Amino acid sequence: MSDLLYEPLVSVVVASYNYGRYLRDNLDSILNQTYKNFEVIVIDDGSTDDSVEIIKEYCDKDTRFHFFEHENHANLGLTKSLKIAIDYCKGEYIAFCESDDYWHEEYLKEKINYLNEHRDADVIVNKFKVFGASEEQVKHYTENPQLLSLYDKLEKLKKPEMIYFKILEDWTFPTFSIVMVRASSLRACNLDAPAVNRLDVWLFWQLTIHYKTGFVDKELTYFRRSGESLTGIAPRIMTFQEYKKSFFKTIKFSAWQRFRLNLVRVKRECIRAKAKLLKKHS
Repeated sequence: MSDLLYEPLVSVVVASYNYGRYLRDNLDSILNQTYKNFEVIVIDDGSTDDSVEIIKEYCDKDTRFHFFEHENHANLGLTKSLKIAIDYCKGEYIAFCESDDYWHEEYLKEKINYLNEHRDADVIVNKFKVFGASEEQVKHYTENPQLLSLYDKLEKLKKPEMIYFKILEDWTFPTFSIVMVRASSLRACNLDAPAVNRLDVWLFWQLTIHYKTGFVDKELTYFRRSGESLTGIAPRIMTFQEYKKSFFKTIKFSAWQRFRLNLVRVKRECIRAKAKLLKKHS
């Protein structure tokens, strides 16, 4: 018998494209969750490997797994795939597990434990562990000063908060497999990112601006770094600065949020001016 008072249905979204060799690890990690009140929405984006056969195996094995694909087995890209998957989700919360990542068996239980203590949390994130990478790649994530600064700020959260302006100077999370979000909050987001390879960043920025974020200080997500792309359609290449500029033009900010953004810009300009002055007189 569960000791949880609040046990919402969680919809788990898996976007699949030619990652058949990783899918069993991914889907097994979801199937083996200790928290049982979930459904799995797997959307395939025109895979040409054995992904579809593998997904159908799990649908036959467990009625909580549901398979969807585009008409005529088309490849339409990650954004359209996620929009369709989200439309099919019935859960109060939606969690993502990218098809080459996988979860610790307590992933959902830990997130639901957090919700039992903090029912106002709209977004719950957690730490991740890198695998399948070179030593240099692992070091990039485990010793990255911006990521460490981000963790430091999240660890200080005593309750869920809107954290965008706290983490504005910091590097964002590199995988959406650490995110569980209230379905109504996610549906209010703009999914039309200008470059699909940064769709997770586009969403993460919106969620942390408008909604309360909570943090579980545990490595519950296993993040694969294999150098391969998740999406069938090649993304438009943009610099990070172009991407941010597009974000600020597209996403709605309140007058107070715009004021805070301007304060951040002024602060940056002052820091740069001070650095130039010190360099000039050194």
